[in-house]
Amino acid sequence: MQILGRSSGGLTALATGLSLAIAKYKPSPQVSTNATSSSSGSSYKVHTSSTLDPAVWGVPAPLVLSNSSSSSKGNTFKTTSTVGPGSCPLNTTSYVSTYGALPDPTYAKFNSVKANIMRYREQMSVNLGGWFLQEGWMETSFMDCAIYAGTSEFSIVSGFGTSADGLKSAQNYMEKHWDTWVTEDDFAYLASRGVNTVRIPIGYWSVGSYYCANSSFSPYAAVYENSWKYVGRAINWAAKYDIGVLLDLHGAYGSQNGLDHSGHVGAVDFFTAANEALTTSLLTWLAWELADVTNIIGIELLNEPSQEDGLWTWYNNTATAMRKASSYAKSLPLYIQDAYNLNAGVALVASRNDFTVVDDHSYFVFSSADKALSVNAHIANIEGSYTKTLSAARTKARGNLVIGEWSCSLDSGSLTGVSDVTTATSDFCRAQLAAYTNTTAGMHFWSYTMENCDSNAGWCFESAVGEYLPKYFNVWGLSGLVTNSKLLLNSAAAIKTGNKIKAAIAALKVPGTSDSAASTAPTALVKTMTLSTRDVVSSDEVSSYGMAPLLAAEDDAEDHETVEEMRLSLRDYLDDEDNEDLYVEPVVHRRGLGSVSGHAAHQAQAERRALTAAALARQVGYSDGYLTATYFASAFSTTTPVSKLGFQTQYIVDSWAKRMANSPTKYLAANYGLYSANFKLGQAAAEAAILKIINAA
Repeated sequence: MQILGRSSGGLTALATGLSLAIAKYKPSPQVSTNATSSSSGSSYKVHTSSTLDPAVWGVPAPLVLSNSSSSSKGNTFKTTSTVGPGSCPLNTTSYVSTYGALPDPTYAKFNSVKANIMRYREQMSVNLGGWFLQEGWMETSFMDCAIYAGTSEFSIVSGFGTSADGLKSAQNYMEKHWDTWVTEDDFAYLASRGVNTVRIPIGYWSVGSYYCANSSFSPYAAVYENSWKYVGRAINWAAKYDIGVLLDLHGAYGSQNGLDHSGHVGAVDFFTAANEALTTSLLTWLAWELADVTNIIGIELLNEPSQEDGLWTWYNNTATAMRKASSYAKSLPLYIQDAYNLNAGVALVASRNDFTVVDDHSYFVFSSADKALSVNAHIANIEGSYTKTLSAARTKARGNLVIGEWSCSLDSGSLTGVSDVTTATSDFCRAQLAAYTNTTAGMHFWSYTMENCDSNAGWCFESAVGEYLPKYFNVWGLSGLVTNSKLLLNSAAAIKTGNKIKAAIAALKVPGTSDSAASTAPTALVKTMTLSTRDVVSSDEVSSYGMAPLLAAEDDAEDHETVEEMRLSLRDYLDDEDNEDLYVEPVVHRRGLGSVSGHAAHQAQAERRALTAAALARQVGYSDGYLTATYFASAFSTTTPVSKLGFQTQYIVDSWAKRMANSPTKYLAANYGLYSANFKLGQAAAEAAILKIINAA
């Protein structure tokens, strides 16, 4: 069990210190019939199985269910015949999608510029849970004929049995669910609300029948004959609306945590050589298949694994294997869920040079300490010590930190004595929004939809929007309602205004050279230098290098390998980014014996080259930062709010690596610190100009 204190002050510290049983992983808000109370046509049901030790698992949160058990999200076939040990609905007529027959997945030609914007931008995201991996608490009527524990994917397909009729009926049942749980209209809706990313949980079985071999799903492989086609369609739907996709392996071979959202309830059998190898093989294939898909912003290796021996070694080795899948895979972001051990996740990411990201999950409802705290105490904790914890983690992880799951759910105990529950819960949600916006590169609400959504807005984005959450979202810290009414396609007037804003942003030019701005920067960021006229690089020369390097189209896939090599060579310089002494004195190499005057001339020439390289690093840094900010904000259509750079340090490292790969002698590796500091200055200047344009529209 992991004891994790979230605060060090007052009641929060006392309660947290006594009993914050976060344990090894998060329990689901599971539903059963053994603890039920009713009022006003609804049932409050809580899982209280004695097989789950609260000291280890935490205590599941309550859900509100309709006594009628009816839901628009239910999945039932009109049949009275049944099949299998769960008496599941018999239906052997092949299901036909409402969108027509699904082809094998194909994707648009890779657009490296658009991909980089999606991958490096700040994420405003929701999880599409319960779609390709079933969780009983989210869809109770769908699990009516499940057997065994009755809450997992394996439970529901097992309910149909393994007869030919059972397998065909299960396939039809699942395909109807994949076809209707989330539709293209939902992606359009999310884009209209300002969501720019979705996290899609899958199980290994979701990738198709072939990957069910050597697993407990092997007898049910036929059920998943077409499953990957539906996943591919989801990726393409997201692409249509400029929405990035984080594909999350929620269910690994053998189950990484023994919970329903891993596919199996019970034993944790992932940590065997065979199952670890199968999972690595699957992830490597996913990297090969998806790294050159423009709107795939990353692959998450595992979801909420148990903290077993060898987890971090497996993570490291698998990430390295995925990098070798293809040249494109070398630059694909890889997400590491920290197993509720933020420090360990941060340490792993900090030890690597590539684009890896820590995914931390944040809930305030499962532990006994969470239940004991009032909503106001939770808010104080979020705004205080928890924000400091995330800020420290982000610094150590060079900014590569996201909140992969969070919700607005609170235990009823936290709301005791509260007269206006809606306002209190809204304050709690918005405190989280502010904290995650200020300390991470993105957040992913759990989850978009569920059965009985109207009664469970704390868990359901569809109902939380406008009640606990804002009606519209953006990553710029402005009023969502005001900003998005100007940027989204809500009316003809909005289209006109949005286009005007984007055109004005796109027209922004780098103001002169970086020297004028750099000279006013704090000395902790930039060491100003006095150069002779012939050593200063002109603004025309800076602009001749074109667009910021990661926003320039790549000639071929080999570019990824070259940049990766240069990124590795930068490791020694990363730790110096916040050091005052960012300028490294040029190293002058003696060229043999000669006259004193000749040696002096050589030395002067070498120093001039070094000073010119330093000036160029400062100037292109400022220019790259400025151009990056303006391009992120103006690149997409008005269906998407202006994007903003989120993974700043990683982007700077990779931009510098690309410049060094193209012209190593022109910039000199030792000038990374100057480039980085001036990039930040240029980005800040551009973002100030962008905000001015938006506010004036």
